[in-house]
Amino acid sequence: MQQRTHRRRSEAISLLAIVALPCAALGAHGRFLPNPSTITDPNIISAYGNLGGTMPNRPIMFDRAVTDHAKNLAAGEIRFDFDTYANTNGTQGGVGIAGGFFMDPMIKVKPGFSLQWVQTIIATNTGSSSQALWNLPATGAGQYPDVLPSPDGNGRDDPFYPFQFLPVAAPPGLTRGFQDFPGRNFAGGPQFWFAQLGLVAVSDTPNIEMMGMMFREARVIGTFVYGFEFRDVNGNNAIDGLSEIFADPAPLGWGPATPGYLDTLNNFYDGMGGGNPEKPSGKFKFSNNSNAFMLIPTPAGCALMALGGLVAVRRRRS
Repeated sequence: MQQRTHRRRSEAISLLAIVALPCAALGAHGRFLPNPSTITDPNIISAYGNLGGTMPNRPIMFDRAVTDHAKNLAAGEIRFDFDTYANTNGTQGGVGIAGGFFMDPMIKVKPGFSLQWVQTIIATNTGSSSQALWNLPATGAGQYPDVLPSPDGNGRDDPFYPFQFLPVAAPPGLTRGFQDFPGRNFAGGPQFWFAQLGLVAVSDTPNIEMMGMMFREARVIGTFVYGFEFRDVNGNNAIDGLSEIFADPAPLGWGPATPGYLDTLNNFYDGMGGGNPEKPSGKFKFSNNSNAFMLIPTPAGCALMALGGLVAVRRRRS
């Protein structure tokens, strides 16, 4: 049967409706996931799997340091919460993940670059929006970018993930938020959904020339993977809810992007991408490169730099 897209428009609307609530009133699940009681559409999330434990109910926490290895700078930290979920009427489920990048207050992004989350997917059943956007088959599509057409995203113009904000009130220090609640219909039977998510510094304007065309540079600072699988544990040829939704994997790894991630994005965003026939796309060049940050000079540091400049000038004139 035709699968729904892994992220429905109604989800974005329902989650947006709770963004403005204060944290105390929200009663978030963990730090960043919404409490089901605050979601206006119970068909989206009615219960979590509580993968992080049940006293109290909580998700898995996934926190990792972010380093600019070119300059050995501690740039900040990614922090995510992750859990399985099912909806009220027992027809759909998946996983929820929310969090983001918290940049160190003494660090800034290099001039001319902006941070973006970029995600790729491999799944048994291709989301319907991705099928239409890229001319992809309903099954066996391989790895493809997780983007959405307007009004949720920019379609094929850029590879940026569309929902770069939290479904709860943003905590202090959040630099770049992220949320995803991929799901599939239980009626589709056993299947899997797998994502690789990367924090990427993207040049604001085209700055790389290749084959006579100009591309925007995309420096992948780090990636990790996560996903879920429906397993027919009960042996009745049906998926019966949370008990048969498995985190496969829960958030795992944080490091350079895999060749598959880089190849997928470079192939889809070389001006033409997707299935047969290919469709026009933006031009981006992805590579593993954490050289994306710089220190913010302190007042004392600025004074020393100025003094150093004066000394240097005097020496050259002596």
